[in-house]
Amino acid sequence: MNELWLKISYMVQLIAASLIFMHPIKKRKRYPVRAALGAFILLAVSYAENSIIGAPESLLGAIIYWAAFPLLMIPYVLVCAEAPLQEVLATVVFASAAQHVTCNIFIIYEAYFGQSFAVFLLIFAVFYSLFYCLFALKLAKDGHYLVNRSDLVPMATIMLFVIVLSVIQGFAITSREGHAMYFLSDGLCCIYILWQQVAEREKLDIQRELDGVYYLWNQQKSQYEVTQETIDTINRKCHDLKHQIRAICKSDDSADRMAYFEELENAVEIYDTAVKTGNAALDTVLMEKGLYCKSHGIQLTSLIDGAKLNSVDPADIYAMFGNALDNAIFA
Repeated sequence: MNELWLKISYMVQLIAASLIFMHPIKKRKRYPVRAALGAFILLAVSYAENSIIGAPESLLGAIIYWAAFPLLMIPYVLVCAEAPLQEVLATVVFASAAQHVTCNIFIIYEAYFGQSFAVFLLIFAVFYSLFYCLFALKLAKDGHYLVNRSDLVPMATIMLFVIVLSVIQGFAITSREGHAMYFLSDGLCCIYILWQQVAEREKLDIQRELDGVYYLWNQQKSQYEVTQETIDTINRKCHDLKHQIRAICKSDDSADRMAYFEELENAVEIYDTAVKTGNAALDTVLMEKGLYCKSHGIQLTSLIDGAKLNSVDPADIYAMFGNALDNAIFA
């Protein structure tokens, strides 16, 4: 059993870490079957590779050997997760970093206190849970890891260097204290990869909030300009009405008086824009745009059941319908 475990241990750790970081993102259909079958194949490959070839004794061979394990996780995540290649690579890097840190902690414990499979399980259970709560859940949004190429390349490069250096230290460092210091530094590099992504994600969230505030400010500015233009239109019409009423009072000719009344009726029509759709925000938008259309000779008709939009935020209604009507008016 001990021999079997040694041949598949590293792959088990990587599979478990990958499952942790795949949990918050979208999975493909029959995910449990895919995950179980893929894990079985990877464990079989790991066992066969270690039984037939084993870990090479040369430095270059050892680097290739240990780097091959994370590379095997790429098709595994591709088969299980419904995500583009860029996101799959990020998932593998996250999982490799988590495995590396946790394994280093156990190696340091093992160097000072000896081997214990129970402690091994405890350390991996505790730290994998922490990685899930502190990083996987925070990095995922709407079932995806939002990672761009400029983030992915440095992450993958650092992780590759960590793997290479971990192999080199096995050849170059002989003292227990030297191993402990290396593994501590090595683990901090992996934590930095994950922490930097969390920080980048938080920065993106803040930027989106600022963009939202800026958008609302622009909407309020546009609304103010439309309202001001509506007020100016009403003021002009009131001024015209005052002069027309005076002209009617002074006129003795019935034909002129009828002409004034017709003109007065046309002028008053601009105020007949009250709309009752069942949604107050939509009524406001249609009334504002209706006043503008009438003052510019544009025909605006509507047939809307606004009550069905009562669950929508009023700001969103104003933005959507206001923008749509503005585009139509402009056209």
